[in-house]
Amino acid sequence: MPNLLTKAAFARRLGVDRAYVTRLAQAGRLVLTRDGKRVRVAASLQLVKETEGAHGDAVKAYHARQRKKPKQGKGGRAVETPDIPVNENGGSEAPDDEAKSTSRAYWDRRAAAAQAKMRELELEKLTGDLIAREDVRFILADLGALWRTSLSNMAARLAPLVTPLTTVAETETTINDFRDEIERELMETLRQRHEGLKK
Repeated sequence: MPNLLTKAAFARRLGVDRAYVTRLAQAGRLVLTRDGKRVRVAASLQLVKETEGAHGDAVKAYHARQRKKPKQGKGGRAVETPDIPVNENGGSEAPDDEAKSTSRAYWDRRAAAAQAKMRELELEKLTGDLIAREDVRFILADLGALWRTSLSNMAARLAPLVTPLTTVAETETTINDFRDEIERELMETLRQRHEGLKK
């Protein structure tokens, strides 16, 4: 008999429907792998038998015993495991606790938090505080193209302006004016794109 089975395979082995196995898992009556996807068969069969008809006390007692049991490493040596704090319901408070990752309440809280985050993002989008990634990419690509064009045409546009000049001061002033013109073009393009996003 395999030691690990999927919940569906475990349900077939017991001759019950999968919903019953899901309820066993939610009640903490199954011993699952860390990811909560596979059932440890022998330990789960024992736990189901021990907790038959129990109202939770037997389940808590079983898990308490399992936490106190020394873990076996390679060669049969005991492995030190840290104490796991237990909450008032007898459950583990460890962040990677198998029961936590498979409990309905845990996943309901995660779903509610995700929905709240989505509503928050939608509100930011509606108020203009959040811009779609595609829009940002388009604007950046457009500004990049304008910048490259300005740099490519710089010599052709600047040479006729600088050639007749005779002093360094005149040349610096002309170059600074040219730089300001390019900056205005970039800012105007950015403003137009921003206005386009508001529509």
